[in-house]
Amino acid sequence: AVESFRGAFGPMLYVRAGVQRVTGGVNPDGSLNELHIASEHNPRCTLQDAVDVLTDALLLAKCGVVLHAESNVTTAVALMAPNAEMLHIADVLGRGQPEGFTKVDLQRLYRVSQVCKGNRLLAQLEARERAQRERNRVV
Repeated sequence: AVESFRGAFGPMLYVRAGVQRVTGGVNPDGSLNELHIASEHNPRCTLQDAVDVLTDALLLAKCGVVLHAESNVTTAVALMAPNAEMLHIADVLGRGQPEGFTKVDLQRLYRVSQVCKGNRLLAQLEARERAQRERNRVV
């Protein structure tokens, strides 16, 4: 998935190297396949994994737009960054969370992220212009 997203998002995508990753989803016994919870499915879960999850959440909280799937980490990010635009990929793609992403899916996710980014920049410029007009009125 990383290479597919890198192909679609290019330099906008930041992927931390040297961290343990899991595919997510559900294990055969019905439990969630999560990286940050030690279980028989993930016996290698360490304190460093917890540090990595927190680091990822802090980095995501700095983003203006977060494209995400079901995740406790993105729920934490939404709480840490209440002004971030949180976009669930199922909502963007108009269907349930996919097992894999097609090229069309990735293009749609990229376009949506660009529109959101553009809308945020426009809102920032408009806020600056309003502030400047207000300062000019006061003087």
